[in-house]
Amino acid sequence: MLDEQGPEGGRRVVSIATALTDLMNQPGYAALDVSPESVESIVNEHMNQLHVVGKNLLGSIISEQMSKRIALTD
Repeated sequence: MLDEQGPEGGRRVVSIATALTDLMNQPGYAALDVSPESVESIVNEHMNQLHVVGKNLLGSIISEQMSKRIALTD
């Protein structure tokens, strides 16, 4: 967080960082068999799922007003 000065006056800037990790083929989980032809679609699907999880997590942390301000929700 920092206070930033601009032409219209001061404003508070808050930065939130998250890291989501999906580790495939871990002990105890079903093995994922990936062919060279399917890598792109599998990675794309997983990245989209992680994106949704990240948006939901952020939405649960910030206010509804801020969520609308940053276009997280309608």
